[in-house]
Amino acid sequence: MEPRQLTKIERHLVQWLLENGTHPDAAKFRHEADTVEVRSRCDCGCASINFIDDIAGGMQVLSDYGWTAQSGNQCGIFVFAQDNKLAGLEVWSVDGEADVVELPEPSVLTPLKAAR
Repeated sequence: MEPRQLTKIERHLVQWLLENGTHPDAAKFRHEADTVEVRSRCDCGCASINFIDDIAGGMQVLSDYGWTAQSGNQCGIFVFAQDNKLAGLEVWSVDGEADVVELPEPSVLTPLKAAR
């Protein structure tokens, strides 16, 4: 995959997640959302995207939210940093029953309380 700019929808969602972060340091990464590029996508086909080439341990979850998809499945989304750089946007199925292939609108998100 060639590096690419975030789509308008991706950029809006990342900015919203950082502005409404569940981690005290989330807002300090806000400026990176304007220039970050998508470097890779998840191999499973979900809507997760990475902004750096090598995602390894030591992730810092900056904003952790959930929503109920139109299918009724519970889904989660978080934006994270690694090595003090904005590193990616991850979506996942809370109940393991859905393939999360579309990004949610910020208006449907509620904070997740699960510890990471």
